[in-house]
Amino acid sequence: MHRDIFKFIDENNYVSVMNNTKWNKLGAAIEADEDKEPCVRVKFLFEDEPTGYSLMDWNFENHNCTLFEWIDIDPIKKIRIGGLVPDKEIDLSTHVLEILSQNNIPYSIENGMYRVWGYYASGNVPVFV
Repeated sequence: MHRDIFKFIDENNYVSVMNNTKWNKLGAAIEADEDKEPCVRVKFLFEDEPTGYSLMDWNFENHNCTLFEWIDIDPIKKIRIGGLVPDKEIDLSTHVLEILSQNNIPYSIENGMYRVWGYYASGNVPVFV
């Protein structure tokens, strides 16, 4: 881990939840079935705001997962049909929960989303499920 990351974590009193092994297991399990890949948004350590919801490259060769403060997983996959027709919705809740459970991934539920925590602020412990 880079020195700047350690410094940021220390200065902000963050507690680590995930490690590279768990992130890789999560990524491999989600990538295993492309049809059930959920949209996610990511809150990075050095950013004030999270990204918007989108598909993610779960192969962490292109990402430094030590920078993930948290990832929200949307359990409802929306498929755009057209401008005049509502999006088709597929409930991925069971699939996502199986992945989280089978890989012992700690998560909380935040506004209907499954939040996988990379870090949380000391004294502000999430309610893990």
